Amino acid sequence: MEAQHWTWQHLTAGIDYMKSRGIRPRTFDFVFYHVEPAVHEGFMPRPDINSLDGLDEAIAHAVYMETDEEWSRRLTAARGSARLKVLRMWEQERRPRLETDKG
Repeated sequence: MEAQHWTWQHLTAGIDYMKSRGIRPRTFDFVFYHVEPAVHEGFMPRPDINSLDGLDEAIAHAVYMETDEEWSRRLTAARGSARLKVLRMWEQERRPRLETDKG
């Protein structure tokens, strides 16, 4: 861990990554093996916390507006870089429809 400059957050990201794929963490070596893919998949917090807060707020607002359960699930289940992609898709496909139905 010291050689890689990893913290406990890296280990928990590795475990979260494994759980999301149905892999049971059996040993520390097995967890260590999955840390890098976890970081690449966005299971670690990004360094810029302010942009995360804005993204979280935008997703929360979209979920509040949303009436379709599938879209709500997409918005809340997305992880890592997929969060922004799903939000952009929602803004293009669903938001205009919701705003015209409302008004």
